[in-house]
Amino acid sequence: MANPYMNLYMGNPTAGGTDGTIVSLDGSQTSPVMFTLDAAEEESGTQVLALRCEDGYSTHGETEVTFTGETASKWSVSLDGFNFSESIAIATPIGAGNTLFYVRAESSYDENPGNDSSVFIKVTAKIVPSE
Repeated sequence: MANPYMNLYMGNPTAGGTDGTIVSLDGSQTSPVMFTLDAAEEESGTQVLALRCEDGYSTHGETEVTFTGETASKWSVSLDGFNFSESIAIATPIGAGNTLFYVRAESSYDENPGNDSSVFIKVTAKIVPSE
């Protein structure tokens, strides 16, 4: 299921492009952002993601990316792939081409084996018709 205004893409999207695989919405888990991490090794992983508005729409003002969910503290986000924090604000307008950012997930030795599907990537933006 896609959002009619703006969507999140994974699969090594290119800056300014229209490629990538759309990430599933609303917990459907049909196409989630996934990491396979070894908690005993306290591994972390990073992926590049993209936000892109559908044709005819763009963002106005800042777009904020954060995380919600039980283990959201193990996730972080970055504009440059190096400086990670719990949230980012994308100041430039997002239009019909990919705007890239990076997400990182971490594991810790005290975790039990299993799949954690408790975390959601939350995007907050004002979307307007393109000019």
